[in-house]
Amino acid sequence: MAHEPEDTLGLFHGEVGSRGWPVEKLLDINEAASLLGVRPQTLYLWVSQKRIAYRKIGRLVRFRMSDLEEFVDQVRQPVVVEDHEHL
Repeated sequence: MAHEPEDTLGLFHGEVGSRGWPVEKLLDINEAASLLGVRPQTLYLWVSQKRIAYRKIGRLVRFRMSDLEEFVDQVRQPVVVEDHEHL
């Protein structure tokens, strides 16, 4: 029996794709910007600079939640531990 991922955030349409996996909901610019905590204009800028993955459906720009998560992981800044012994 195939394992179905739990959809606790409502990210899937309930449809099953060709691989038998749930189809991930595509987020519009306002939804994606809200999740990232930025203005839609900022997100449009990042799209034009190709800084973030997106899908183009006709003239519409859409985002997958997994692409947003990947973007957040990529821009993560490493923690720097200062050495206070040499001060």
